[in-house]
Amino acid sequence: SVVCERLADSSGRVVFRTMSPVLTMSGLTPGPFYHSHPHVASEFDTVPRDLAGQVEDLATTLVDIARNAGLSGDELRAVWAETGSLLHWVTGGLYRETMEAFESALVRRGLAAVPSRYFPIVRCVTDQRFLLESLPMLAVPGATAKKGIVRSIDIAEKFDAQFFMPYLAGLLVPADTELVVFSVNAAGAGPGGRTPLSAAEQAAAVVDGIIDTLQAEGCGRPCPEPPQALCAFGQTRDDREAARAAWEGVLIVLNKAVDLATNEEPFLMTRSRKGLSRAVCEALIEVDALGDSSDGVPLLLENVVVAARSVSAA
Repeated sequence: SVVCERLADSSGRVVFRTMSPVLTMSGLTPGPFYHSHPHVASEFDTVPRDLAGQVEDLATTLVDIARNAGLSGDELRAVWAETGSLLHWVTGGLYRETMEAFESALVRRGLAAVPSRYFPIVRCVTDQRFLLESLPMLAVPGATAKKGIVRSIDIAEKFDAQFFMPYLAGLLVPADTELVVFSVNAAGAGPGGRTPLSAAEQAAAVVDGIIDTLQAEGCGRPCPEPPQALCAFGQTRDDREAARAAWEGVLIVLNKAVDLATNEEPFLMTRSRKGLSRAVCEALIEVDALGDSSDGVPLLLENVVVAARSVSAA
């Protein structure tokens, strides 16, 4: 791939290295990118109800983010045709319809159809009237990206500071960066190796598990005085600083969640309550079930994480 190559890694985890600078984006939904969290339905009352109209919104946001990453129209058309890819989470089994709508929307912007993957979801979290969420990624060979520094991308002309945003529009990752892919749930994460029962407890356990894995994998910014042992988040000031340093390596978090009508608030807000205020690229999707832990507790949240080793955020 011109985007990443897979590495053999002694940790046993899935590890890639970027072959050129890479632009990652958050999961894109129809309507305004900047909006309230937790969500306020009235902010999306003007969004089209039909699939074609919603895909047009998504394609516009994709182009906006690429432009704010420094790509001209011609540059975007060239690198998108060569390296672009899309993940789609789709309601109602609308795979063929989504493919056709996206290809039409891209062609209208001079962009090629690119490899895409489709996955079913119960509903879109942002608003139940939305039919899909899409996550784009592409290589940006001509971008200026300093080794070891991950640059945040916002849509400057649409940014609105009144909204709390737990995720970014995009991140520019430099070439020759090692990326670690892993997943975390709350199975066995409670006292005595028991699985927490509540959504809030599971959300907290997932964040702590992510931090432990980031530290073990050397992700993020090295902490000047790391704690002697990897402790649960928040036990000491040193632990908190080490957690924030490790969190700087996170690029993408895919939240797979159950029963968001009930559990949306802890799934959206727990991370910031723990002091991890740096936003990342993110998608939050609802699934029917995630299975049970070995002690018979239904799992309510799983996070799939893509993180970079030995980087800091800018």
